[in-house]
Amino acid sequence: MKKIFFIFAMMFMSLVSALAQESSEPSDTLCLDLDTYEEGGHYICTGPHFIVEGELWDASGYFGMYIHNGNKITVRSKTGETITKVEYVISTGSSSDRALVRATPGDVVNADYIINNVNATDLVINSDAEKKIAICELVVYYEPEGNGGEEGNTSISEDYILFESFDTTNGTEYEGNKVQVTGTEANVNGLSIGNGKTVTISNIGNDTKIFKVELNFINDFNGTFNNLNGCVIDGSGKNWTISNIYLPDNLTISSSDGSGQINNVTVYYVKMSEEKSVTIATNTGPDYIEGEGHIKVSGTKSNAPYGLDIDKGGRVTITSIKGAEISKVKLQLNWYYGPDKIATTAGIVVKGDDDNHWTISNINSSSLTISHPGNADGVRVQIGEITVYYKEPIVNSTMEVVANAAEGFYWTTFYSNASNYVAPENTQVFKVSLDGRKITMTEIEDRIVNRYQGVVLKSTTGNITMSKTDNKSSDGYVGNSLKGTSVKITNPGNAYVLGYKTSAGVAFYKLSSNGTLAANKAYLQANSSNAAHAFFTFDVDETATGVDNIYAQDSEEDVDVKIYDLQGRRVAKPTKGIYIVNGKKVLMK
Repeated sequence: MKKIFFIFAMMFMSLVSALAQESSEPSDTLCLDLDTYEEGGHYICTGPHFIVEGELWDASGYFGMYIHNGNKITVRSKTGETITKVEYVISTGSSSDRALVRATPGDVVNADYIINNVNATDLVINSDAEKKIAICELVVYYEPEGNGGEEGNTSISEDYILFESFDTTNGTEYEGNKVQVTGTEANVNGLSIGNGKTVTISNIGNDTKIFKVELNFINDFNGTFNNLNGCVIDGSGKNWTISNIYLPDNLTISSSDGSGQINNVTVYYVKMSEEKSVTIATNTGPDYIEGEGHIKVSGTKSNAPYGLDIDKGGRVTITSIKGAEISKVKLQLNWYYGPDKIATTAGIVVKGDDDNHWTISNINSSSLTISHPGNADGVRVQIGEITVYYKEPIVNSTMEVVANAAEGFYWTTFYSNASNYVAPENTQVFKVSLDGRKITMTEIEDRIVNRYQGVVLKSTTGNITMSKTDNKSSDGYVGNSLKGTSVKITNPGNAYVLGYKTSAGVAFYKLSSNGTLAANKAYLQANSSNAAHAFFTFDVDETATGVDNIYAQDSEEDVDVKIYDLQGRRVAKPTKGIYIVNGKKVLMK
């Protein structure tokens, strides 16, 4: 493995103290002292967000899963949640044995049965002790899917995006592969909106969904867009964008107080899968994520073991994740009695098929909330099973990534929450790990970027074609500290993004408080609110070795007057030898 070592220009609070403030973090509790026992002792425990695999203590399963003699318990995220901390309960084994418990990747195991600083989607817990040690309960703390990616259709990332552009200066109808643009030709070249004229953007067929349209006007447009049904409009002058459309059919735009002439229309859309369905038994808890991570169900669990309550103000919310579209929902009621059989769902009124089944059709939305209007005593409705029918976006087979030139190469970051991707042969892939104030960048030799992992790309070309793959990197991304986002977001706090400045070269620079991160990009994030330094950088000369302990530069402005030796020590008057100047190795003669 090639390793490139960073100069980290920020100060961190203690990792343990930073992770101690986690009472508000979401968590799952998984009991491993199970009543059932599979042949051979192997058991899989499934929670709302995590799957736990291990070997049961014995046929009774009473003590939980054991980890002695090198055996392991594996905790895996179901839909990309990042594990931040794990608390565990040892059911057998003395208190002195707790120090023998190990966790990977490189985690901090405290003496009080807590594994901190996990920051990964997978975790392995094991021990070399001969004396039997069994864990009966795990509490897994986590960050949401994709390190904070939004739910609902707004989370469609670049992995799914296709687009078609139309030069609209010659004619009134334009047909592409999946979308169509029609309008009224202006007196000069272009399509006109205003004075009662309209432009319509439509899907061709029913397997695509439009979610964004860019309009280029011949002259500055100052009118008001009409008939957009709550879409978000952004732009000025000649360039305008209409977002948050998510239409299965078409969008019609017009203006009553302006006359604009459009000479180019770019339509962004996603291809949708055939209809799928997932059935969720809702009598074991209040929250569920199923359908390969595309459907989320949340509600209030009944006191009795009948399911989720929707009576007397209770609600059940069904939400799509990562761009899925819900078309139909079937409800099986474990308990129902009352004066009527009508459920209200975000404007949809549904009558039951019989006492135990209701069906909600023609939803075509990213979410719906189900409730029952009855408020009087004697009205009781609880859902025990929900079947959700939905379509999901189809991941594109390739993604085109634009990299920026610097230091003789092209650099960028990459992240996907939809699929694994492999980089071309002319591109190197690096993970970044944080250890205190030292940053290490390690090359991923097979060039595969695992889903939910952020990476740095270094290429010989500015346009990098990432190809979807079903393979997973043999590296495993143990210790990777890069986070990522599937959608454009505003600074999540203390974010550092890859960039280039002549004073310090290729580096991770601190993003301004209102700065934005583009979709499918990776970033580093300080875990202290006091991180105030401007940047941290690294040496791009891979041929030199030994730079493995270089510490913080104070500021970007001072970088050109500070010199360090290869052990990271500040040098006021360098003599002959190799030193670090401006983040580069320099031979002093």
